[in-house]
Amino acid sequence: MNHATTNTHLEVICGPMFAGKTTELMSRVAQAHAAGLRVLAVKPTRDTRYGHSELVTHTGLRIPALAVDRIADALEYVHDFVAIDEIHFFADEAVEHAWWLPVAISIISARYLRRLIHSSPWRAR
Repeated sequence: MNHATTNTHLEVICGPMFAGKTTELMSRVAQAHAAGLRVLAVKPTRDTRYGHSELVTHTGLRIPALAVDRIADALEYVHDFVAIDEIHFFADEAVEHAWWLPVAISIISARYLRRLIHSSPWRAR
């Protein structure tokens, strides 16, 4: 891939629990597929709520995903667009290696009962 001519951008989908972040991320994946891009959906391995190798919404929508401990582990695969669910579970290096790709991420802004999350390196300072 020629990194100099790649259309790079970062799409951030942020909201509280049950706000539809994963659903919106799946929509971005579908748009990328429709555009003929090679898409890689990624999730943290420690997110085992609904399964190991899928992104799953609270309403039961599912798409295949690669479960990884580090984002760098996912970048070995050939892709044009990366969708990262629950990025707050990854360390600071999360998309450090992928800035030359179009990337969409979902991140939680608050837990149940609107308790803000302050520990993520992705929080605005």
